Amino acid sequence: MCRDSYLGTKKTWNAKYLVVFLALLLWASPLLRAEQPPLPLPITVPFLTLFRLDACMNPQAAFEEYADAATAKQLQALGGTLCPISDSSQGWQLFFSSSIATMTSLDEQTVLTMFYNPWSDVLLLCEWTQPGDIPKITQVKLICGDALRSTKIPILLPLWRRTGDVPPSLAAIVATGDTMHAFMNLYGKRPKWPANQWPDKIPALKTDNPNKDGDKMVGILFSRNLAGISTFFDEPECGPLKASMDKIRQQLIAGQVEAVLAQAPETIKESRQLLSQMTPEDWQLTTMVSLASDAKHAFVFLSGFGGPHVFACFWFNMDDNSAILHRIDFFRYDLSFEEVDKLARQAGMKRP
Repeated sequence: MCRDSYLGTKKTWNAKYLVVFLALLLWASPLLRAEQPPLPLPITVPFLTLFRLDACMNPQAAFEEYADAATAKQLQALGGTLCPISDSSQGWQLFFSSSIATMTSLDEQTVLTMFYNPWSDVLLLCEWTQPGDIPKITQVKLICGDALRSTKIPILLPLWRRTGDVPPSLAAIVATGDTMHAFMNLYGKRPKWPANQWPDKIPALKTDNPNKDGDKMVGILFSRNLAGISTFFDEPECGPLKASMDKIRQQLIAGQVEAVLAQAPETIKESRQLLSQMTPEDWQLTTMVSLASDAKHAFVFLSGFGGPHVFACFWFNMDDNSAILHRIDFFRYDLSFEEVDKLARQAGMKRP
């Protein structure tokens, strides 16, 4: 199976047209075109959605359309931070297609959004204001997750890969929940400080704290995840794993879900139910977002399914000549903090 089919380069975004209609309806409202209009969350949501969808296909055009001129140039330059040794446009495409978004109001005119990529543990913070008729991105920061979570000593390993024997699929959900929680704890309540000072609330972003080391960490974390994906496609030792995954994906695209589940008897009930709801078209839209492996096991992560809000993890038992499917985990990211905490505690994970 070709690399493009895994990486989702031919996705279609039918939902975009509905979002465009909503955005146009909001633009046309006379209340929103008043002098110095407020910028509540519902006004920003369609622009955030459109920005993500467009950035998945043409990042540079999306930057120019949804950010002011100076910020668009900054986003373009940040591509070199995200992908210091590879194509930044393709890097941004993967980043936006596999990142989870959240947002909060800092004041009546300022909305802060976060795109969090759990696979690399890298996030993009975007400030939205309304300098003209429509909202624009007017300030951005690209940092690693540890900077947001105020980890004293940042680690060059994504949070979800620091959990020892905890299944990687569960660890990815918990890491995402913890990072979203950290964002809301920091910015979720209307601040008493001026909204434009939001970067100073993260020690690594303080104006008197040059962030060169932080930039290097972002590049290393994202590049390592890209390297893992490249290994799956390009390295001979991954041949058995890729052959098995290709066969399974073709079965799912053909609608043979039960045949695949028969190969993975340890798949839990909740995952079986979610898998049964997926259509062959959903599987055609999937993107490979990460690979984790050791001498005995491999975990292939696919996301997409029409959006980045769910992911599937395929567990394989490995030996020198074969990769045998063991289990499939299927998770949604829209779990509450309480649900994530419960899952983590059941697995014996230490909580912050």
